[in-house]
Amino acid sequence: MSMYSGDRAASHRHPVLDLPLSRLEIVLRVLVVVGIAVCIVQLVLVWDALPARVPIHFGVTGRPDRFGSKSMLLILPAVAVALTLLLTLVAHFPQSFNYPVRVTPENAPRLYRQGRLLLAWLNVLLVWLFAAIEQQTWRSRWATRTCSPMGSWCSSSPSPSGCRLASPFSP
Repeated sequence: MSMYSGDRAASHRHPVLDLPLSRLEIVLRVLVVVGIAVCIVQLVLVWDALPARVPIHFGVTGRPDRFGSKSMLLILPAVAVALTLLLTLVAHFPQSFNYPVRVTPENAPRLYRQGRLLLAWLNVLLVWLFAAIEQQTWRSRWATRTCSPMGSWCSSSPSPSGCRLASPFSP
C-alpha cells in the first residue's frame, strides 16, 4: 500500500501518516484546556460583582475609552474555544500544511510533528493571552475607578455612573 492517498496526482502530494501525539503535544493540550477553564472560572467568580457596563476597549494610555455590556466579556472565552476547535481540527491534517522544504516519506514524520507543535504552541499562547486580556479588562474596573472590589462598586461622586474616574498618572 502506498504512503500516498488518492488518485493519479497522489505522487505530487505529501505522504499521509497517522502519527500519535507526543508527550509535549499532550501537555500543550492540557495547558489549553486549563487556560479556557481559567477564562471561564474567573468570569464566573466576578460576574455578580461586575457592573452592567464594563470597559471593552482601551486607548494607548491604558485607560478605557469604550464601554459595553458585561456580556461582552463572554466573547473572549467563546473565541478561545472556537480557535481551539479549529486549530485542533487543522492539526489532524499536517499533510496539507505548506512546508519550506520538499516533503518526502523520510522527512514527513519530523515535519508533521513540527507543524502540529507549532499549532499547539500557538493555541496555548492565544488562550492564555485571552485569559490575561479578560482578567485585565474586568480588573481595570478597579484600576481606573475609585471602586472597591470587595464592597459596593463606587464611592459617592458626581459622575453619572456613580464612580469617580481616577487617573493612573495622578500622584
